[in-house]
Amino acid sequence: MKSKKAQIMSFELIFITLFMCVAAIGVYTIQMGHFQTSIGSPATILQEIDSHKLLEVQEKDLLLSSIIGLDWDEDSFKINAQNAFFDGMRKRPHMINFTFTNIKDEVIEENPDAFDLLEERRLYLKEKVYEISYEEGNLILTRSMKKEYNIRGIDPSKISFTTTATIDFSEVIILTKEDTSFYEENS
Repeated sequence: MKSKKAQIMSFELIFITLFMCVAAIGVYTIQMGHFQTSIGSPATILQEIDSHKLLEVQEKDLLLSSIIGLDWDEDSFKINAQNAFFDGMRKRPHMINFTFTNIKDEVIEENPDAFDLLEERRLYLKEKVYEISYEEGNLILTRSMKKEYNIRGIDPSKISFTTTATIDFSEVIILTKEDTSFYEENS
């Protein structure tokens, strides 16, 4: 005659497993009532992305308005376009301030007080962030910029974890002579 212990133990294991699952779910629901957490909102990053799209439009507009009246065939066209672009940026301080908000750069992190004045920020952008080149009849504006955001919980009295997000806002704008003639006709 064969032993039937295995059949009896299998039913006991099923009941023990179900009991442990119910106990784990019960402890979880009880703890959730006492455990207060706060989730970070990505709203700031979404607003920055929207503002970045606006910055792209403003940069293209500034670049187009900077090269109106310049001769594309001159040897000094690139230098004249670059000077006009950065001089035009003086009249648009909101572009400079937006670009500097949360910018990730070792030079700025080491000495943030050195960039308090608007002119110092503009010169930094000219040297480190923007590059203007002229190749094969195309004027190319390149922006290399990363921004860093700390996302924290909405309610500081609750437990939350800070998340750091780094976003690359690099962009390339290419203009041709035809683009500027269309812009001149419609402005």
